[in-house]
Formats: sequence, structure tokens, C-alpha cells
Amino acid sequence: MFHASKINEDNIGDFFDIIPQNYHGEIKTNSLFAIVVYEDDSPFGIFLSDLMDDWVYLVWFYFFDEKETMVKKASFFRYCISQAKKDYGKELKGAVFEITSIEEDLTDIRDVLHLVGMNVREAKNNVFEFTLSQVEETEALKKASEKLECRCLSDMSEGDLRTIDTMMQEDDRPVPVPLLMDWDVYLSDISVFAIKKDNPCGALLFSEKDEDLVAEVAYAADPVALPAMLGTAYTKAFEKYGGEKKVLIPVVVNKTAELVERIVPQAVREDVIEGVFVFDRDNKDQS
Repeated sequence: MFHASKINEDNIGDFFDIIPQNYHGEIKTNSLFAIVVYEDDSPFGIFLSDLMDDWVYLVWFYFFDEKETMVKKASFFRYCISQAKKDYGKELKGAVFEITSIEEDLTDIRDVLHLVGMNVREAKNNVFEFTLSQVEETEALKKASEKLECRCLSDMSEGDLRTIDTMMQEDDRPVPVPLLMDWDVYLSDISVFAIKKDNPCGALLFSEKDEDLVAEVAYAADPVALPAMLGTAYTKAFEKYGGEKKVLIPVVVNKTAELVERIVPQAVREDVIEGVFVFDRDNKDQS
């Protein structure tokens, strides 16, 4: 019923107006698994996923016809999961979807995910949203920034950047950093690095999307590094943008979430629907 073609650097232009541009770079470097799925000769949908630890993680999807039945949409998801699993070529635990009410237009998303065979629950997403004026514990952040030297991206040498890049890539922990660092995409005067004994030991990198500051990378090899970098980045951002500037911090580590909740108790997180599909170990294909 379905067949798929990979989306890559050669043909991403065919979907330029469909796929959000913030995913284009990762698709071109094959950091994301990206396919367009056809039913017979007609395009049915687009599926983007990432590999997070031992799980297939849904990044983004698109239906060419939103009026397709729930059964067909569920079949599409199951097909895409099986294709991603084959492409990654390793033993995986399962697949995870996290869909916000803004991202999805499915009227019965719960039923679709149940048809896929997923366990479904309501949860909060991992992105904290707040304005700079909502930051509390500013004195604590200031003191933290005084405990460790922090430098802006604009002040880092190429050697320093190579050192921190190597450190992040070789860290045994599940560190959410790009495989290929492109330093030019980050704000050079807001993005900061923690320095200990003249060597970088942390990175907090921001980009600006839709006029919001987005923390793209938050890495700390030293426990003092993250609060120190947050304090430095907060001071620089407040001076440049003022208190109404909105900040988005995606968090995947519990300690980081606890720190953000403490310094910005007013931060909000969107309600999401989570679906988890565990692979049957006795069925290697899952197709």
C-alpha cells in the first residue's frame, strides 16, 4: 500500500514550502530520518524522526490530505516507524510521539495513536517558556556567574571551540548536541561558554527564532557551569533586549529542569499528548 523515498540534500527543494526550514539543515546532513510516503503514485505524507538513545522519536509529520481516515493515518505512522527502525539498523526499544495541540490537526489524535498501538497519556512538553522579566533568583544567578569564568561565543578561539565540540561528542552521557556543530547559527553575544583553568567546560548556545531566544544547546561538564552560564547569558540578554524578550529552553535532563523551575517558577510548558510504542522483541521487522 505504501512506499517511501528518502528526503535529502538533493531533493529537499521539492518540499521547501512544506517542511519547516529549521529542519532543512539537519535533513541535508542526514541528522534526521526524513521520508515522503506515497500511496500508489500519490503523495500521502512526510515523516521526520530522530534517534534518541534507543528510541525512534517523532520530530514532525505532514499529511497532504488532512481528510484521510484515522485508520489510514495510523497505518502511515506504523509504516514510517518500521522504515525508521530499518534505517537506523540497530536494536531499538520503541518509538515515542509528542504532539501538541498546535502541531496536530487531527480531530481524534488519541484514537489514531491507539490504532498505531501506542500507550497514550497527557503530559507537559520539555520546553520551558518565559520572559526575561519573569526570572527570579537573579542574585543567585549573578553569584553563580562569578564562581566560574564565562566567555561569549564571539570571544572564543577556534581551538576552544574544537575542544568543547570534542568534549560534547565524546561525553558518555546522553547529551543532546548536534553531531556537526555550526557555530555561525548561534547568537555570538548571548551564547556563552564556561571556562575552568583556561579550558571550556560548558556551552549554553542560543539562536533567535520568530523573535524568541531559543536555547539550542545546554551542556555542562562541571556542576557549576550551567548556573554560571545561565547567569551570564541572562545578564547579557536583559541588557540587550529588555525584560519582555521571550525565552524558550528545551530541557531533557532532570537537574536542568529543576534549575529552570527554581529560577523561573512562572515558566510555562505546553500540554502535549504522548504516545509510546514498544517494539516486540520477537518481531524484528515491525512492518
